[in-house]
Amino acid sequence: MSVSSFSARQTWSHPDVELALTDLEKKLCHHFQRIEIKGKRGRKVPLLLTPEMQASMDLLNKTRNACEVPENNAFFFARPQALTHFRGSDVIRQVAQSCGARNPEALSSTKLRKHVATMSQILNLKEN
Repeated sequence: MSVSSFSARQTWSHPDVELALTDLEKKLCHHFQRIEIKGKRGRKVPLLLTPEMQASMDLLNKTRNACEVPENNAFFFARPQALTHFRGSDVIRQVAQSCGARNPEALSSTKLRKHVATMSQILNLKEN
């Protein structure tokens, strides 16, 4: 994700669309902030940020200079003293290996994504 994507995040302000939403959906729209990043084949991928995530990311963005991230590094999750970025899958792999897990290969970004998708489906099941 680029710093410019984070800076251009959207707060909810669509009165026309809001008329068609339930009260719960309206509250959720006001609770989350939305960021669009570039995905595969240039497609836009929306990310939803909770207020806690947004506060943490604001702090990370404000402390870039103190962490020795070059000003011309366009990446949000930038490496200190470099023009590159941290890759999430690499970080997950390193933490899985260093935390003492019995089976660190089972802790991967792909398996985490699949687990979140499965849990989301389970939580959305209706009684019928």
